[in-house]
Amino acid sequence: MKKLIAVLSLLAVAAPSASAARPASARSDGFRLYGSGNGHGIGMSQYGALGLARIGWPAAKIVTHYYSGARLARVGPATIRVGLLQNLRTVQLSAVGGRFQLLLQNGEPVDAVEAGSRRTVEVTGDGGYRVLRPDGSAVGDRTWGGPGNDLVARPGPGRIRISEWNHELSRGELRFVRASAGKAHLLGVMSVEDYVAGVSEVPSSWPEAALQAQAIAARTYGHWRLSGGQRSGCGCDVLSSTADQLYVGFDKEAGSGGDRWVG
Repeated sequence: MKKLIAVLSLLAVAAPSASAARPASARSDGFRLYGSGNGHGIGMSQYGALGLARIGWPAAKIVTHYYSGARLARVGPATIRVGLLQNLRTVQLSAVGGRFQLLLQNGEPVDAVEAGSRRTVEVTGDGGYRVLRPDGSAVGDRTWGGPGNDLVARPGPGRIRISEWNHELSRGELRFVRASAGKAHLLGVMSVEDYVAGVSEVPSSWPEAALQAQAIAARTYGHWRLSGGQRSGCGCDVLSSTADQLYVGFDKEAGSGGDRWVG
């Protein structure tokens, strides 16, 4: 949807902790409403954005309503590291809809995994990786990589299903980062735009203006996290859980109405 893509290139340049809309002042003949939910109580109310979209408010008006004093601006491309799994010892990667490539950070090829097949990656105590076929045999009959030369998996033309994460990755690449002896973090490394495509914070069936407002907020949060340095304990900029924003990779695009979200 060309119109949607154009609007989604806008960024609200305001920290996600900007104040939400001020509540209406109480009147002597009025009443107060109190409520609660799963949110953090700061920034844009997603159901509030839904209600405003339903009465015809455009995305820019919704965003600036919740982020007082914010402005919209275009930003350049940036790469973000999404923490999918932390401190893993083994992980199973399956090729869905096409092959994926395994290689080391120095560019040395490790394996090409055909559609319908899988590999189990074991993190060794010396910081390397063993790549096992379904029959248990080791690819190359060796340990691959080591500290500073970690394993990378690149989808294309298919997707990579990560069993322990229970989602699929179709954009960017998977990158293992050594965490400690025998353990590694698994990151999804991609552009901020590709990251936003996999953020699953609101249903894709919502009105276009609500989706646009959510995308602006999600993109803003990603850039804000990039400005704050890595999160500790994951080697990442953002976690895929609701500790940051719920990132589910390709599952967001493949879900009902996913084409409305990604445009």
